[in-house]
Amino acid sequence: NFAVDNDPCEPSATVFTLALGYYKVSTGIYGNRDSINPNFYGNIPINLVTLDSGIAIDIKPGDDQNNINLKSKGVVPVAVLTTDDLDAATVDPATAQFAGALPDHWSFEDVDNDGDDDLMFHFRTQDLYLDQDSTEATLKAQLMVQMTAQSTEQVSGGTEVSGTDEVQIVSSKKSKKK
Repeated sequence: NFAVDNDPCEPSATVFTLALGYYKVSTGIYGNRDSINPNFYGNIPINLVTLDSGIAIDIKPGDDQNNINLKSKGVVPVAVLTTDDLDAATVDPATAQFAGALPDHWSFEDVDNDGDDDLMFHFRTQDLYLDQDSTEATLKAQLMVQMTAQSTEQVSGGTEVSGTDEVQIVSSKKSKKK
């Protein structure tokens, strides 16, 4: 659904260049159905990519149980993993929500020991919108939009992506010894 000066772009094309010389208007639709209308004044390469809106996440990396005690006053770590399809550095941390909660903090680190930096979030357990019956939790965020001109700048407002992982809600009740 991309066009330049109302001329549709070839659907199979993923790269095209706006020729220097006069003002161009590009139109199209993001994956989240928001429309775009960037204006270009120069020789700018345009790269179109098709994104799967699913991302790989790992709740409590290194712990396959993903136990969450909702009465805990701690944090739940959640990693967005860099894969062949997604560089975690393109996820806008400021737009992230996990189980409805905003991140307490985040950092880049190689969580899965594959040599690529992943995006590690920490969410306050008491902020999560989960209950005793929850069996999975989802992280949602937007991708950064990379605009290239004289310099490279990333701005928010890109495609929304999400990933889901299983959780086990546990109680802090300790069993009494007889």
